Amino acid sequence: MNEKIAIVCTLIDAENVIDSFIKYHTYIGFDHFFLFFDRPNDPSISKALKYHNVTIIQRNTDLEEKWKETNNYHKFKYFINTEVMARQVLNASVATKMSLENNIDWLLHIDIDELFYSPNISLKKHLHQLKEKKVNCIRYLNYEAIPQKFDINDYFREVTTFKKHPNLVEKYKLVQDKNYIISYVNGKSAIRIDHNEYGKNLEPIGVHSFQEHEYYINDFPIILHYYSCGYDNLIKKYQTLGDFSDKWFDKKEIMTQIPFHINARDIIKKLDKSEIKKLYKSNIMLFENDVIEYLIKSELFCRIESPKQILELLKQ
Repeated sequence: MNEKIAIVCTLIDAENVIDSFIKYHTYIGFDHFFLFFDRPNDPSISKALKYHNVTIIQRNTDLEEKWKETNNYHKFKYFINTEVMARQVLNASVATKMSLENNIDWLLHIDIDELFYSPNISLKKHLHQLKEKKVNCIRYLNYEAIPQKFDINDYFREVTTFKKHPNLVEKYKLVQDKNYIISYVNGKSAIRIDHNEYGKNLEPIGVHSFQEHEYYINDFPIILHYYSCGYDNLIKKYQTLGDFSDKWFDKKEIMTQIPFHINARDIIKKLDKSEIKKLYKSNIMLFENDVIEYLIKSELFCRIESPKQILELLKQ
């Protein structure tokens, strides 16, 4: 089980969590990180420089030239300046080539507010078993975090409550509500780099997928998504995103799939603190603590303490 495993991530303004992101994933078995900083001279770059297993790529003319060498460039080039997802896909495309050059066996594409979580099997053993099964691409379900307070600095250390993926709790009426999972439900993917030469079969087809037909796991491992955890983090996120379009890539209506994304954009750009607090409390914190505890006992929600415990251990 000598697989060399890497993460590709596009990030911005991650000073509060970048250390935890790198330390946690290194601890559980990831060997390398390709971190694409979406803003030149991002303050968190100085923190990333401390780690020997991190490749730092800034958004500049050199990166733009590398984008042009990818198979995905012609599909996404018109959206580079308006769609963060276009840049994420192009960065992941560049990372597949870098992975080949660095003898990486597996590449996972996640965001800076996500953690890979595998409670029952080590990362190395899990991916080795997939390789033995001749699985070349894997999709993981996502759980979405529920912060239980407004003020959060490092959500990886402070948030431990999660909504289970709808596929696992279909019997509950609540999961049919579009505000049950307010971000995405289609998981995140990893691809086996060593199964093919660099080209069309390795580059992602979107931020969630590397291939059209992927091997799904309806259980652990999973992706823990700490979406907009913290009142200030919510505001900062949507101020950074700005007044984006109502459609993804001028095609798909966002409101029909992720209404919170549009509602958050519109409320936050008005800078009405009372409305933003109401949005945060009703959509992100979701319920009062006693209701949260009841839903944990009902197994709709769950507590996952392991990442917090690992990070506390590494801090000692």
